[in-house]
Amino acid sequence: MITLLAAQISFGKTVAAENNIPARWFGRLWDGTSTSFTHRDLRSHWIITGVGTLAALTIDNQVMPHRNQLMSSELAHVGNRWGGFWAAVSILPVVFIVDQVRGKSLEQKRRNLDYVFSSMISIGLTTEIIKRVVGRERPNNPRSKLSFPSGHASAAFGFAEVLRNLYGSGPGLVAYGLAVITGISRIHDNRHYPSDIIAGAGLGIGLARGFFIEQKPSRIIQGHLSQRANMINISIMF
Repeated sequence: MITLLAAQISFGKTVAAENNIPARWFGRLWDGTSTSFTHRDLRSHWIITGVGTLAALTIDNQVMPHRNQLMSSELAHVGNRWGGFWAAVSILPVVFIVDQVRGKSLEQKRRNLDYVFSSMISIGLTTEIIKRVVGRERPNNPRSKLSFPSGHASAAFGFAEVLRNLYGSGPGLVAYGLAVITGISRIHDNRHYPSDIIAGAGLGIGLARGFFIEQKPSRIIQGHLSQRANMINISIMF
């Protein structure tokens, strides 16, 4: 996530320098995060996340003794690697390659990268802030107070929702499958309780959706009306 942050800061500075808008990207980062938690279309999502987390809290201690039966150690290793490293590292080349194959314009590529990086950085920062505010002990290490919510889950599920928003249900389902493996692997390895996973997944999905609402094409459309010879010209940026 630190790598993503550094890359996006560099990307944001480049775009800002070209357009003389040094604060626009940082404003969009704030706007996207704010929209994620306040937009009416996401109210039901946060309610479901909250109820699901509370329900999981009631079974945390019952699930953990049986965690080794959830999946094989080999599959758990895959999930740990995906949520902790590969999802963050692969998101840039995945988006770049798909947009390149689809023949996206430079502006479309930039807009997609802005959405991807902004949402994923917000997911990482918001997760870390909540971890430190809540201070829940990890099941395998009481000295660590960073159990809730799961950063692996928020990153993996956020990545999946980003792909679904950009490219549809096909790529999204594949990424969601990997996200589920990631979440279960963290329980299997005794790093998180089930409630940590539910909260992390809900956080990642909610922020990815919020940034998409804030930055989706209908919010970027610029309508310029001018009347010439009794005609109205509408300029739309796609």
